[in-house]
Amino acid sequence: MEDTVEVSRSRLSLLENVGKLANELWNDDKIGLVVKERFKEKHPDANVPEVVIAQNSRKVEQEILSKVEAKEKAVDEKISHFEKTWKEKEEAENKRKAEQEFAAEVDAAKKKYQLTAEGMEKVFARMKEKNNPDVEAAAAWVTDHEVKTPTSTSSFADPMFNPFGSRGEDKAWELLNRNPFDGKFAEQEIAKIQNDFASGRAHLYGPNGMGGEL
Repeated sequence: MEDTVEVSRSRLSLLENVGKLANELWNDDKIGLVVKERFKEKHPDANVPEVVIAQNSRKVEQEILSKVEAKEKAVDEKISHFEKTWKEKEEAENKRKAEQEFAAEVDAAKKKYQLTAEGMEKVFARMKEKNNPDVEAAAAWVTDHEVKTPTSTSSFADPMFNPFGSRGEDKAWELLNRNPFDGKFAEQEIAKIQNDFASGRAHLYGPNGMGGEL
């Protein structure tokens, strides 16, 4: 038999209102679960199915989120690795092309300005000094400032070459060298030839005289 407790009407009314409020909060759509979770914290042995379900749901959700995050991280790492590899490859290719172009410029400048290995060292020194990568400009500057070695005007000629006796006192060519346009040299030679023929020296001009048929 239950014990009967006597309470005043006001006390009973207060208890009824508290119970009604607790019931409303317990079943509220927005804060009901929070109230139940707080109640479970105060009374761990209490059986509150909604809290157990919510906790299990959160656990599963967290596991899924962790897997998704791990997958996203792995994808990000792969993308980063690919970008890094591609960038390194592109930089290496650009460097190779730049080296080839520079080598071609060096070779072209060397041939154009006919520079020796020593001359090219001066070209590179000029480029470093002016911090200018223009090979041709440096090569042109080196060529312009190169000390020129004087060359002889007769370096290609035979030193014994003496056209028409002009470099010596050859009497046979004296008239021609003195004035090649007055005709005196030709008159002298014709007179000499006539004299040779008259004196029987025609053989000096060939077997039949002057190399032709008489």
